[in-house]
Amino acid sequence: MSDCPHCGWPDSRPVQDLSQHPTEEGVLSWTRCVCGSVQARLLTAGTVRIVARGQPAPTHTGDREPEAARDAARHPAG
Repeated sequence: MSDCPHCGWPDSRPVQDLSQHPTEEGVLSWTRCVCGSVQARLLTAGTVRIVARGQPAPTHTGDREPEAARDAARHPAG
């Protein structure tokens, strides 16, 4: 999976799950990135596809992981 184009956070590690909605194509899941941008993900038969992505929130106050955790996720050891 890719990384957020706004902050580089791995798309595979959303910080907050906002909601899920069943559709004819699968499940539409709304998530929030560490930078505050919202993503719409379509989950179908074991695959995840980001179908829409918003801009980062200028004053996002939601759940954020500490800077050290963010850095470790971007550059895993090994």
